[in-house]
Amino acid sequence: MTDLVDYVVDAHSDGIVGLLPRTQSMAWRPESVRAVDGPGLERRIRVQCDGAGRYRLCDDARNVRTGFRDSRRGVELAARTLFRHDQAATRDPKPAAIATAFDAAGIVA
Repeated sequence: MTDLVDYVVDAHSDGIVGLLPRTQSMAWRPESVRAVDGPGLERRIRVQCDGAGRYRLCDDARNVRTGFRDSRRGVELAARTLFRHDQAATRDPKPAAIATAFDAAGIVA
């Protein structure tokens, strides 16, 4: 059996800096769920669940995974952009409220 590794690559030289072993996590289990996509069509997607009610996208065929941190970063960035011209007194609580909601849902930064 071949060991799976992740490569650490230098962004400037494109040289390989190191190899990190990739291990399977016992905490996440695969599931199949129904979800409605952007155009409103119901689809069955493959996800993983950690037992605490948190899900992440999991497509082993395409090696796609997300822990929803990308979604959080995207929403927080959009909020900062959307409210950037507001006065500080009304602007600052908005990103804080978004962060609180993500924290409560278990989606940590």
